[in-house]
Amino acid sequence: MNRYWCELITEARFLQGKSMLNRIYSQLISGHLKHDIIAYANAKNIINVAVISIIAIPFYALIYYFFNDPKVSYLLLVLSIFFLFSIWIIQATGSLTMSREIFVGSLFVCLFWISYNTGGFHSSAAIWLALPPLLAIVFGNIYSGIFWGVVGIVSFLVLFLLSDYNVPLPNSHISNSLLLDVYSRSGLVIVMFLLAYFFDLGKRDAILKLELAKQESDYLSQKAQEAVRAKNEFLENMSHELRTPLNSIMGFAELMTSNKINPETHNELNNIILSSSKDLTKMIENMLDMSQIELEQIEFIPTDVSLPKLIDEVKLIHNDLISGKNLQLSIIINPTIKMIKTDPDKLRLMLSCYLSNAIKFSDKNKKIEIRAFPLSTNEFCIEVEDQGIGIKKEDLNKLFTPFTQIDMSATKKYQGIGIELALTHRIAEAQGGRVGVKSEIGKGSIFFIILPKKEQNQM
Repeated sequence: MNRYWCELITEARFLQGKSMLNRIYSQLISGHLKHDIIAYANAKNIINVAVISIIAIPFYALIYYFFNDPKVSYLLLVLSIFFLFSIWIIQATGSLTMSREIFVGSLFVCLFWISYNTGGFHSSAAIWLALPPLLAIVFGNIYSGIFWGVVGIVSFLVLFLLSDYNVPLPNSHISNSLLLDVYSRSGLVIVMFLLAYFFDLGKRDAILKLELAKQESDYLSQKAQEAVRAKNEFLENMSHELRTPLNSIMGFAELMTSNKINPETHNELNNIILSSSKDLTKMIENMLDMSQIELEQIEFIPTDVSLPKLIDEVKLIHNDLISGKNLQLSIIINPTIKMIKTDPDKLRLMLSCYLSNAIKFSDKNKKIEIRAFPLSTNEFCIEVEDQGIGIKKEDLNKLFTPFTQIDMSATKKYQGIGIELALTHRIAEAQGGRVGVKSEIGKGSIFFIILPKKEQNQM
């Protein structure tokens, strides 16, 4: 994981951590908006400004009340209700347009009415008429901002003409209040600062999400390409591996029907056909087992199992291969786990996979050792150690990946479809166990299975 990615995650945790504020956003913002980065940021802006306004409005309502203008105070309190309603719209319908226009429209009407009733063009509230178009832009719609900007300019002109023609306006004395003017202007400065802050925060939030989405998309795309490549390599490999025993079966069967061979050769060919048929059956069964595990349809039937007897059975299956390479196979079993509770067929399959793998990658006259010992009261471990070619560290993660081999070339030295180790991994995992490998180039490998000893539930 590169440094840039780590920085992105760190910033994501800072901006979008499990804070109370984010939990509130999650509750207040409609579900479908959460999947749209820009819409989600705009919804957060509306909620932020609405909440701050609802907190600040009582303060200004109190000031106007002390200036003997209770109607303005009541109007401000009614405006708070409209702000709450705009938040409810986001939660109930997810309509940003409706929420934004209710918020900006109610704010504009309130500000114009206050300006008209407190001195018109000279009112301290008149400068707040610049706020609605700015809010519309911050809330994510430039066209709404232009519309409310035009409406604001017309409103200024109307108030200016009323003042220019000396039209008497109610409560004009309030416009001369220096204290109210200071409160109003300082409040507007604070609001502008908060708007800039929320706008910048929303922009950073959106950029961060886009970057994370791009990183995730690139990662998934890479994984998809790797999966397609692995599938194509597997199909090519599978075709080759299936043709090998099939060609043997068909070729030698054809020779046997030619009546040109003696009885001794006939028996030899018959054994070759039988061996090829077993290899073919084994490949097909492994593929079926893998597909059953993927579909979670495989069953585990734990019974009392004699571990020494089961390992001897596995050894007997591979005796010909062991003798053919003159390998020395030793078996060491801890007395405390001679009897275990597990699924014998699945354990036999996994152990057979490990042993055949050890035989395949071992040169003649080498040693293979099978060890079984308890890890705890609930787990036991079986290890298969060979003195084979070993595995590079960078290739270890490929071993238990389905349909993948370290060498997938057509001219590879060691045959196989790359499914047995993956099947072992899935079977162990499905029983609550695990597998692994330790290896060193030129010295050999130790493959291990760790399984629970207690009875498993059937899947």
